[in-house]
This record gives sequence, C-alpha cells and structure tokens, in this order.
Amino acid sequence: MSDDVHAAIDAARAVLVADYGRGAAAHPQVRALLEARAGQIPLVWDPHPRGPVPIRGATLATPNRDEAQRFVSGTPGPRRAARTLTERWSAQAVAVTLGAEGAMLFCRGRRDVLHIPTPSGLLMSPRSDTCGAGDRFAAAADGALADGADVEKAVQLAVAAATEFVNSGAASALASPPDHAPVAPRIPEYPM
Repeated sequence: MSDDVHAAIDAARAVLVADYGRGAAAHPQVRALLEARAGQIPLVWDPHPRGPVPIRGATLATPNRDEAQRFVSGTPGPRRAARTLTERWSAQAVAVTLGAEGAMLFCRGRRDVLHIPTPSGLLMSPRSDTCGAGDRFAAAADGALADGADVEKAVQLAVAAATEFVNSGAASALASPPDHAPVAPRIPEYPM
C-alpha cells in the first residue's frame, strides 16, 4: 500500500468508507489503518452486501432497510436490525435508512432505538428517484460528525440532506448538457 494512503488516513478529520463491495475496504492494511483511527476521528461506514463488515469501533454504519434485512436474516424490521447490527459489528451506532420514512438509529449504551423522521416541510414522495440518496446520507453524516455534531444530530442532518437531495431530483439532477457545468442540489442549512 502506498504512503499516500497512509498519509491521507492519518491526516483525515473524518473518513467515509463506501467501496460498493469492490475490495478496498477488505484490504487488511486499509482495515488496520482505519481501526487505528477509529475512536480518534469520525468514521462512517456505508456497508454493501458484497463488501466486508465495518471495522470495530466505526462511529456510524449506514445500511438501508434492504441491506439491513440481508445482514440480519429473520429480523422483523429496521428497529431490531439497527440494534442487532450495532452489537454484531461493534459499531458505536447504526442508522438504518428508510427512504421517505427517515432512519432508525441505535447508539451503543442507549436503551431505545430512535426514529429520525424526515423534517416537516421536506417530505419526499415514496415514488421519487432515490438514486444516490444513501451516499448523500452517509456523506452528510460524516461531514456533520467531522464538524462536531453528535451521532443523533448528524443523523438528523443526514436525513434532511438526503431528503433534499431526492426532492431535487437525486442523481439524475446532477446530469447536465455537455455545454453546462454540473448543478448540485441545494444543501439546506439546519441549526445545530
């Protein structure tokens, strides 16, 4: 592994792991570097069914409802999946994303699973294009954690950011004619 990878992970204020099952997150040296940084910086893991489980001590893992059901067979819903995966993966927290319904969050050391709904005024249609919403959620949570938010606030901000992303047309809105610059969706400001 290159010195650049070591330097990038060592210098990071936060890390988002999302390799779509391509193998980078399974590399033993990458995992060792990430495990060494866990607890020092926010580390958000967006798991993929073909990828490895999150490293121990990840700040937040962010499976969607379908992924959570696959990771925990026989689980009767996202509430239990969030709790089960937090324990199984030794993560600090797991937020199971639920599309238009927000997310279910379980944090280690808490008794209850929290439902984080979409903010009022930002409700999304269940028929909306959601391509990229999970990526937007994970990136927003990682950014909020890097800026000092606690996990619950980071997930609230991530739900709002993903909802706004979907309401703005999701990934299809990022496509633009060749003679125009890409247009990114507006990211709302929410008080911390």
